[in-house]
Amino acid sequence: MKILLASVDENALLGAAYLMTEDAYVLVARKGKSGSVELWPKKNASPAALAAAFRREYANQVLRWSLTRDGLGLRAETLRRALELAEAAGGRTQAPQATLTPEQKAEIAALLAEAEADHGPKDPLGITRPWEESRKER
Repeated sequence: MKILLASVDENALLGAAYLMTEDAYVLVARKGKSGSVELWPKKNASPAALAAAFRREYANQVLRWSLTRDGLGLRAETLRRALELAEAAGGRTQAPQATLTPEQKAEIAALLAEAEADHGPKDPLGITRPWEESRKER
């Protein structure tokens, strides 16, 4: 089933096409501002149901990307204000992080030693080899 779109938001088109790949094979084409999508069902889905699902996903993606673009100005203004406040505060660094207690350091060292001592499952038949050894024969 081929779906033609007169004016396409490229990010929304690709996002919707990707979301359809679980249920259908998808071929996306663009020409100028228009685009098309061909869907071939992977399962027993009707072409009309796939087309409706794609149009729904495309509408959701258009909304998602338009909200993202609309929020750019707000995010830029928030960052500008944060940098302004940091500069007004003299650019002080944050408080130093708390250090680990000796008990926590000992526990971490014990866990690391245990992990290093574990060489994985035993191989009584000798059929597994590290990747590096299997590459030496080539």
